[in-house]
Amino acid sequence: MRSLALAVTSAARERALRVAEAPRRAMVVVALASLIAAMLGTLTRSARQPSVTDELSYLLAARTFAAGRITNPPHPMWRHFEAEHVLVRPTYQSKYPPGQGLVLAVGEVLAGRPILGVWLSYALLGAALCWMLQAWVGLRCAFFGALAYMPWLAASYWSFTYWGGTVAACGGALLYGAIRRLERDPRAAIGVWMGVGVLVLATTRMYEGALTALPAAGYVLYWLFKGDTSRRSRLRVAVPLGLVLVSSTFLLGYYNRVVTGDAATLPYVQYARQYDRTPLFLWMDPRDSLERRRVDTASTEEIEVYLNERVPRRFIITSLRRFGEFALFFFPVPFALALVLRGRLAVRDRWIAGAIGVMGLAMVGMTFSVWFSPHYAAPLTALALVVGVAGVQWVHRLPIGRGAWRRWLSSPMLLWGCVALAVAKGLTYLVVKGPTDQTHWSAARGRFEARLHSMGGRHLVLVHYGRHHKHGEEWISNAPDIDRATVVWARDLGADRNQALLDYFRDRRVWWVDVDDERGPFRLEPLREPIIEPERQPPGATSSCRACDQRGAERRGSAAVALARSRSLPNDSRPIAASTQISGIAGWRKRPTAAGPPATVTK
Repeated sequence: MRSLALAVTSAARERALRVAEAPRRAMVVVALASLIAAMLGTLTRSARQPSVTDELSYLLAARTFAAGRITNPPHPMWRHFEAEHVLVRPTYQSKYPPGQGLVLAVGEVLAGRPILGVWLSYALLGAALCWMLQAWVGLRCAFFGALAYMPWLAASYWSFTYWGGTVAACGGALLYGAIRRLERDPRAAIGVWMGVGVLVLATTRMYEGALTALPAAGYVLYWLFKGDTSRRSRLRVAVPLGLVLVSSTFLLGYYNRVVTGDAATLPYVQYARQYDRTPLFLWMDPRDSLERRRVDTASTEEIEVYLNERVPRRFIITSLRRFGEFALFFFPVPFALALVLRGRLAVRDRWIAGAIGVMGLAMVGMTFSVWFSPHYAAPLTALALVVGVAGVQWVHRLPIGRGAWRRWLSSPMLLWGCVALAVAKGLTYLVVKGPTDQTHWSAARGRFEARLHSMGGRHLVLVHYGRHHKHGEEWISNAPDIDRATVVWARDLGADRNQALLDYFRDRRVWWVDVDDERGPFRLEPLREPIIEPERQPPGATSSCRACDQRGAERRGSAAVALARSRSLPNDSRPIAASTQISGIAGWRKRPTAAGPPATVTK
C-alpha cells in the first residue's frame, strides 16, 4: 500500500513538473485553480448581501456599464437618493475609478451576476501572478508558488465581495512582470503589458498605484537612457508604451469629463468636495463647508480619527499597525517563515532587494492616508509574492539534510501547507459567523427587496435613519435608471420634501422602514397604495375607489390613518418581517392643525 501511494505521488509530481515547464499551460492551470478557489470561497458565505457602502457604489457602476452607459443623468429628486460613495450631481454614478465596475459589469452581462466578474478577475490574477513569477524566480517555483498562494488569498474577502483588490493586483503583476523581462527580452509586447499594468492601476487604486508605479517608471527611464541599450530596443519598447499611456490618459480624461463635466476632475475628488469634511490625507486641512446634509455622528467620528492620526505618537502606532496588517494579509505562514530564515541575505539579490524597497516606500506613502484596508495595498500583491517565493526558494537550497527534510521543504509541500491554511481559515469563518449573518442589516434589506419583487408592481421605500443609526450602513441603493426600477429606496427628508417625492412616484406602492439600531428588528410598513388619477381610471371605476380614499388620507397628513388603513390592504401589503412595532412613523408627519398644513417635526 505504501509503495502504491509513493508511486502515485511520484507520478503526480512528475506531471506537475511537466506542467510547470510549459509557461502557458502553467498559467492556464493556475487560472483554473484560482477560479475554483474563488468559487469555494464564495460558497462559504452563501446568500450574502452587499454590506459595505463601497460594494453598493461599485455595483451601481457595474450596472451602469452593463446597460451601455458611462454615467446616468441626475434625478429630479436627487436629494432623496444621496448615498455614501455615490455622486448624484452633476451625474448619477459611483465616485470610484471605473476599473472594478467594468469587471463586475462583465459578470452582469454574461450571467446577470456581478460575482461572476469577481471570480473571473481572480482567475486572471492567478494567471498574471504566475506570468510575473516566471520572470522572477523561474518556471517551477512560479507554478508552485502561484498555485499555493491563490487558495490562501481566496480565503479572504477578495473572493466573495465586490470591493476586493484582485483587479489592482493584476495591474501590479503585469507592470513588474514586464519590468523584470525588460533587460532579457525588450520586445514591443513588453511595452504594451507595462502600459496595460499602469492603466489598470490608474483605474482601480490611483494613489496606491502611483506609489507602486513610480519606482518602475524610474527604472524604465534609467534603462532607456543607459549607454548599453540599443536604439532599436529602446524604440521597440518606448513606442508601444507611450501609445498605451497616451490612450489611457485620453480615455480617463474623457470618462472624467462625462461624469463630472471636467476632464481634470476625478469623480472621487468631486464627491470629496461635495460631501467629505474629513480630508483624504493627513497633510490636508478639514473642510468646513459642504454642499449637502451630513450625518453629524459620522462626520464627528471621521474627524476624530483624522485628528488622532495627526498626533505623532498615534501616527507611529497606526503606521506600525498598517505594516502588520499588510504582512499578515499578504504573507502566508510558510512564506513568512522562509522570509525570516532568509533574513538579511535577501539584499544580495538586487531584484529581491528592490522589491522589498518598493513595498517599503509604498507602505510609507500609505501611512499618510487617513484610511487603510488590505485591498488598498493590492498593487503590491505581486511583489509580496515574489519576496515570499524567493525566500522559500532559498531555504529549499540549504544543505540541511537529505530525504525527508528536503521533501518537507520542497515546493509541493509548500503548496499543501498553504492550501491547508486556507481551508482552516475558511472553516474558522464558518464556525464563528455561519454561512451568512441573517440578523445583519444588509440581510434584512435583501429580504425586503426580494419580497417586494415577488409581490409584483412597483414600490417606493422611504427610509428613516434614527439617532442611533451607524455610519456606513447605507440602505439607499438603487438601479442606474431609478424611474424604471421595480423597487426604489429613498431617504426620508421630512413632510414637505417627502410629499413632493410621493407626488412624483404616485404610481407606486409606498412603504416605510425605520432604521435605528443595526441589530434591528426592522419592519417594513405599508403607507399608500398606488394612486390612480381620475382621467386614467379604467372603465367603470369611480372617483370614490379605495385608492382615491387612500390618497385623501395621505393628503390629510395622518400617519395614524395610513397605518390603520394598512390592516385593510391585501395580504401582500401587510407589514413584512413583523417583529415589534416601529417608532418614528408618527413623527414623520403630525396631524394637520386648524391653522394650516401639517407641521414638520424637527429631527
